[in-house]
Amino acid sequence: MMGRTHALSGVAAYLAVATVPGSPLLAAPGSGLLFGAVMAGGAAMLPDLDHPQASISRSLGPLTGVAARTVAALSGGHRQGTHSLLGVLIASMVTFLLAQHPVAGAGWAAFLLAIAISAIGGEGRATRSAAVVGFVAGGIALVALAFLSPPAAMTAVVAVGVGTSAHIVGDMLTREGVPLLWPWRHRQRLAGLSTGGLVEQWIVAPVLAVAILWLSWLVMPELVRPITGAAGELSVLIGTLS
Repeated sequence: MMGRTHALSGVAAYLAVATVPGSPLLAAPGSGLLFGAVMAGGAAMLPDLDHPQASISRSLGPLTGVAARTVAALSGGHRQGTHSLLGVLIASMVTFLLAQHPVAGAGWAAFLLAIAISAIGGEGRATRSAAVVGFVAGGIALVALAFLSPPAAMTAVVAVGVGTSAHIVGDMLTREGVPLLWPWRHRQRLAGLSTGGLVEQWIVAPVLAVAILWLSWLVMPELVRPITGAAGELSVLIGTLS
C-alpha cells in the first residue's frame, strides 16, 4: 500500500476502536480523540521506515533518511521485522517509554502528527518538497500541542499499536504479503492487490476516507458538526452567487 492509504487506514482503525462500547478512548476529550486518530495515521507509516524511498523516509529530509537506513539495517530490510507482530510490540513499547517524559512524549506525538499530514500532503513529491511539507506539518503539530491538551500516554500507545497494526493488515492485502511472525520469514497474505494500483487508488483509499468521515461523526460530533455546518453554508453561498 502507498503511504497515503496507510495513513488513512490508521486514522480509520483508531476511530473504529473508539466506537467499541466501553472503549476507554471515548473518555478522552474531543481534542484527545482527534490527536489520537491523527497520531494513528502517522503510526501507520512507521513500518515503512525500513525503506529509504518510502514516504515516511522522505518526510523530514535527512532526519528520517538516516533513521530509515538504520531501521532497515536492524530489521533485515523492507517488509521484514517492522512488518510483524514483534515490530508492533516494539513500536508500542518505545512509545510507552517516550510518553513517560513530557518533552520526549510531546516530540514523538508531534513527529507522528507531522508524518501523517505529510503523507497526505506530500505523497509523490520529490524528497526536498516532501521534507518541506513535513517540517511545516511538524510546526503545525507543535503549535497544536502547545494550545490543546496533549494526548495521554495511553492514547499514544493505543494510537501506535492500532496504526502499525493497520499498516500490516494493509500490506497483507498485497501480493508481497508480510512476515507476520518474523523472524520466521514465511509471508502471510490476505489478497493479491498491487501496491499503488487502481483498486487501491480508486476503491480502498476513497472507502477509507468516507469511513473516517462517518466514524468521526459518531465519536467526535462536537468537532465535526461545526465543520459540516460551515461547509453547508459555503455551498449555499456558492449556489446563490452562481
